[in-house]
Amino acid sequence: MSWLNPSLLWLALLALVPLLLHFLLRERVRKLAFSAVRFLRAQSREVLARHRWLERLLTVLRMACVLLLVVGFARPFFAEGPGARGTAQHELVVMLDVSRSMLYASRFREAQEQAEKLIESAEPGTALTVVTFADESSVAVNEAPDRSAALELVKRAKPVGSSTDILGALDKVLKRLDERNGRGELHLISDLQASGISRGRDIRRAPAGYRCRVHAIGAKTPAANEGIAVEGGAFSSDITPKDNNLTVSARIFNRGKAREVEARLVCDGKALAIKKVSLPQNGEAVVALTGTLRELGGHAGQVEVAGAPVTLPDDDHFHFVARVVNKVRVVVLRQAGPQPGEGNLDAAFYLVRALNAGADSPIQAETHDKLPPLDGVDVVILAQVPAMPAADAERLDKFLRAGGGLFAGLGENVDVAAFNGRLGRLLPARLRAWHVSDEDSFLVVADAKHPLVTHLVGEGGDLTTARFHGSWDLKDSQGSQVILRFNDNRPALLESRCGKGIVMLLAAGLDTRAGDFPLRAMFVPFFQESVRLLLARSEQQNALAAGETIVVPAGGSIVLPDDSEQRAAGSESLSLFATQPGIYRMKCSGKTTLYAVNANPGESDLAMADPLELEKMLDSAAASEIRKTASGYERVLLPGDKLAAEHRHKIGWWCLCALAVLLALELWLAGAASRR
Repeated sequence: MSWLNPSLLWLALLALVPLLLHFLLRERVRKLAFSAVRFLRAQSREVLARHRWLERLLTVLRMACVLLLVVGFARPFFAEGPGARGTAQHELVVMLDVSRSMLYASRFREAQEQAEKLIESAEPGTALTVVTFADESSVAVNEAPDRSAALELVKRAKPVGSSTDILGALDKVLKRLDERNGRGELHLISDLQASGISRGRDIRRAPAGYRCRVHAIGAKTPAANEGIAVEGGAFSSDITPKDNNLTVSARIFNRGKAREVEARLVCDGKALAIKKVSLPQNGEAVVALTGTLRELGGHAGQVEVAGAPVTLPDDDHFHFVARVVNKVRVVVLRQAGPQPGEGNLDAAFYLVRALNAGADSPIQAETHDKLPPLDGVDVVILAQVPAMPAADAERLDKFLRAGGGLFAGLGENVDVAAFNGRLGRLLPARLRAWHVSDEDSFLVVADAKHPLVTHLVGEGGDLTTARFHGSWDLKDSQGSQVILRFNDNRPALLESRCGKGIVMLLAAGLDTRAGDFPLRAMFVPFFQESVRLLLARSEQQNALAAGETIVVPAGGSIVLPDDSEQRAAGSESLSLFATQPGIYRMKCSGKTTLYAVNANPGESDLAMADPLELEKMLDSAAASEIRKTASGYERVLLPGDKLAAEHRHKIGWWCLCALAVLLALELWLAGAASRR
C-alpha cells in the first residue's frame, strides 16, 4: 500500500492520547470497611467489572477514530495501476485522415500505404482497430478480426470531403481508449493541416499504457502555395420573377501573387453575368453578380472563377440553388393603429411603403395590429411594439425555430420588463435603458464583411447620414453578432440565430419622432436587403457542406454531381454522404429537389503543423520512473498516476465513512457509560 500524503502519517501518534487519558483520568476505587453493605459486595464487584470493560472499549474506539481520520487524509492506495494495464491484450489503433485536404496530389495514397505498413508489421495476437476521420462527427471506429480485414478497411477508405478537425477526432478516440483501460499504440496518419488544429481547444493526452505516434503525410512534397478558393455569401434562394432578381455574393480567397480573375454567374448552364475581379496578394475580394431568372421553380447555379490555379478540385466554384416563387410575405406588426392625424409618423407606415416600393418589388408587406396566423409568412417586423401577449410570443418562438425571420425596431414606448420577459430569449440582446445624449447618434460599420454592409456600402450607400434622437442600451449580447454600432460604440444592429430562424434587432426607433432615418434614401434598400437576408439565412435546407447527409426517401433516387445515380431500394430510406461538391438532384414521388453542396475553402490551405510538437502534446504523462533507494533500484509511481490510483480505490473515502460509523457508536456507548 502507498500513500498520497505520507507526511500526515506521523499524526497517527495522536491515537495514544485517548489511551493516556484513560489511565490518567480513570476512576479510583477506595476500600472502606462498612458492615451495612457487606451483602452487596459481590454485586458491586460485578457492576464495577462491566464498567471497566466499557471504558476500555470506549478507549479503543476513540483510538480507532483518530487512526481512521489520519488514514483518510493520508489517502492510501494500491500501486498496481500501471501493471493492471499490462495484462490486457496489446492494441494497434490506426487513425486515417479522410478529410478533403487529403485529395491533394497523391497524399491519400501515401497515407494508405503508411497504414498498410503499420498493420502488416503488427505482431501476431495484436488487436487491430482502423479509425477513419475528418472531424469529430465523422469518426468511424472499425475493429478488425484479423490483419487481412484491417487491410481491407484501409483499402476501402476514401476522402469524404469534410472539413478537418484533428483534435476533435482525437478527443473522441482517446476517450474510448481510456474507457477500455488497455495498452498499445495509436498512430495518427494525416497531412496535419494547421487550420484543422484548433488553438483554443484542450488536448486530451493518451491514456497510460498507450503510446502516440504522428505520421505527417506530404512533408516531402511541398504544398501548393498559390491558388484561389471561392466561398458563397448569404443570398435569397426564393426570388420573384422580375429583371435582375438574382444577386449572388461570393468571397474569393487568393494565395500567392496579386492577379486578376474572371467571375461568372451561371444558372442552368447559361451565363447570366461576368465580372473582372482584382485579387490582392495573399488577400481576398468580394464580388456581387446579378442576373435575371423568370421561370418558376428551382434553378441550379454556380459562381465560376477563371484565370487562376486551384489547389483542390472544385475550389473555383460556389454552387447554389435558386427558386423563382411568388412575392415574399412580410408582416409589419404594431401594438395599435396610428393616432388620428399622426399616420405619417407611424413606423409601420414607413416600413410598408419602403418594402413595397416599386411595382416589381419582390416583397408583399402588410400592417397588422395583432399577430396574424403565420402560415405562409416569411418575415415578421416589430415596428416599435411596446409589449406582446404571452401567447403571441410563443407563436413567434415556434415561427422562428421553424425557419422564419424576425426584425425588431424599438422605440421609447417599450415596456422593458414585459418585453424582456416575453421576447428576451428570442432577441440578440435584452433591453437595459433608453439612452438620450446631447447630440444625435448615427450609425457606423462594425462588421465590414457582413452581407448587409457589403451590399449597401458596395452600391454606394452611406449609413452615417441617418440621425437618431435616442436609442436603447443593450445587455447580454455575447452570443450575437454586432453588424452596426452607434458613433459612441454602443451596439446598434445585432443579429443572432433562434432555432432555424434569424433575428435582427435595431436599438432605435423607426419613425420620425425617433429620428430622420425613414426620410433618408438609405431606408428603402436597408430594409429590403434586411428582409432578403433574413429570408436567405433561414433557408438552409438546400445548402449543405461537403460531408453532410442527404436522406433519400424510400422509392426515391438521387443523381450525384458526377451524373451517377443511387436509389433507395425497398421500403427503407437511403442516407447518402454528400462527398462531392456540386448539385444533387433528388427525385421522389414525381418531384425533383435540388441540393447545393460546397466544400470548405479553408481545406485548400495546406500549411502543415509540426508533427513532433503534436506528438509531444498527445503523449501520456509517465506513470512511473526508476529510482535508486537504500535497498537498490525500484519502480516508483509519479504524482499523476498516484492520484489516478487513489481515485480508483477510494480507500481514504471509505475510511472516513467508517469513521462516521465509529463516532456514532462511540457516542452511544459514552451515553450508556454515563448512565451507569
